[in-house]
This record gives sequence, structure tokens and C-alpha cells, in this order.
Amino acid sequence: RKNEVFALEAKKLKKPPHEVKQIIEEFLEVLKDSTIKGESIFIRGFGTISTITQKAKVGRILKTGEPINIPAYRKLKFNPAEEWKLKLKSNS
Repeated sequence: RKNEVFALEAKKLKKPPHEVKQIIEEFLEVLKDSTIKGESIFIRGFGTISTITQKAKVGRILKTGEPINIPAYRKLKFNPAEEWKLKLKSNS
């Protein structure tokens, strides 16, 4: 599927697929590096990618009911752009 995306974008941009692949992969690396550093990335018309910290909490093992401690951790959060949300709503 990934190669299909590269080929489709290469056709649109009239560039060789290997160049498009390199550009997209470099862009994704920047996204990964930025989020690992805790930075938010805003892309107009697409949305905002950021990280949030989940607080530590107590969970339970379903079979036994025994409590377990779940440590705090970071996870990705994505907020789509408003225009994207509106297009999704109008197409449903």
C-alpha cells in the first residue's frame, strides 16, 4: 500500500517514485523526531500532531480483579483541521 501512495504522488508531481519516496520518508522522520522531543506539529489544512502525557493510574487484571500500577506514559494526539472535519461531515 505504501508503494502505491508513492507511485500515485509521483504521477501527480511528475517526479520519479524514488524521489517522492525519499521526500515523504524524510518528512515522516521530521514528524517522528519532533514528537519525540515533545513538540507539536501544525500542518494547515491537515491538523495538529502532538504528544500528551497519560497520568499514572491503577488498573485491574480482569481475570483476578487484582490491582496493578500503570505508569505514566506519553502518547500521540491528532486533531484534524476544521476544514477537514467539515468535509468529512458533508460527505457522510
